[in-house]
Amino acid sequence: MTIILRKETKNYQRSNISYTYTTGISDKPLYNNEITFESVLEKFGIGYNCTILISKMRFFLNTVEQLYEFIERLPLETADLPEQSLLTKIRKERIDAYSYIDVTGFLYDFYHNKKLALEKLFQEPINQFKLNKLATKDPSEIYNARQEKGKYCTVLEVSLLLM
Repeated sequence: MTIILRKETKNYQRSNISYTYTTGISDKPLYNNEITFESVLEKFGIGYNCTILISKMRFFLNTVEQLYEFIERLPLETADLPEQSLLTKIRKERIDAYSYIDVTGFLYDFYHNKKLALEKLFQEPINQFKLNKLATKDPSEIYNARQEKGKYCTVLEVSLLLM
């Protein structure tokens, strides 16, 4: 089954962006490299005042393939907030696939780049507020608290546990 959305051309102040989506189950997905993050926001009616949702989308949707995967999977969501629900599922999938399996890899990365190590561990964007909420400077405590709370917990849940 192939679902084809209609071809649209949108004119923006900066440039003329056209995009064609071919989504659904097909043997060869057709990617249009002109798709942009902003066009996906407009397509689904996500306003720029949804800053938390947009920051999560920017964190998870870095490539054209990831944008198309999001477009494919979003209509299948039945939750009240489908975008948030899908991003939560993507986060859990990435934790299963890319998160640390032992503390030594986390410790090594933490001492090289604290923010990137925490983003890989929790698979969520880490800003200065979240960094400040971590009460401890010992990365092994952070890793152990995350193991205690469960692998799908957030930075803020771990920071509350460490208080």
